[in-house]
Amino acid sequence: MDQKFLEEMENFFNERLEDLDFYQSTYSPVKAQGGGDIVDQLNAEVDNAFQLKIKKRNSAYRQKLIAAMEKIQNKTYGHCEECGEEIGEQRLRARPTAQMCICCKEELEGIENSTADSPQRVLSFSAKNPPTSWSATACEQSETKGLSEDWKKFVG
Repeated sequence: MDQKFLEEMENFFNERLEDLDFYQSTYSPVKAQGGGDIVDQLNAEVDNAFQLKIKKRNSAYRQKLIAAMEKIQNKTYGHCEECGEEIGEQRLRARPTAQMCICCKEELEGIENSTADSPQRVLSFSAKNPPTSWSATACEQSETKGLSEDWKKFVG
C-alpha cells in the first residue's frame, strides 16, 4: 500500500477521532423545564433516547477508527480479514474502515440474507471455513482485484 495514501488515511482517522471526541464531550441529557407537562417530559425522553443512540453509534465508529489506525501501525491496513487479499484503494476511500474486500463482503451479505432465519450459520463464515459456494480465488477472478461488477460500475 502506498505510504502517501496511508498517511492520508491516518490523518483522516485522526480528524474523525477529534470530531467524535468533541461531539461526545458536548452531550448532556435534556431535561423538561420545571418538570413540564407530560408532552414536555415525553419530548425530553425522546431527545435523550436519540442522543444516546447517536452516542452509541459514535462510540462504535470510534472503535473502528482506532482499529484501522492500529492496522496502519501494524502494516495490515487494507488487507481483507477473510481472504488476505489487498482491499482496493477506491473501496478504502469509500469506506475507510472496511475490513473485507468487496468480494468477501458481498459473499458474507449473501449468506446473511439467505440465512436470516438461521443467524448461527453466518457466524461460521471465514476463510478457514468457507461456505461451499465461496472460492478463495473469487476476488482474483475479477478484472479489478477485489471489486464486483456492480462495484466497478459504481466507482466508474
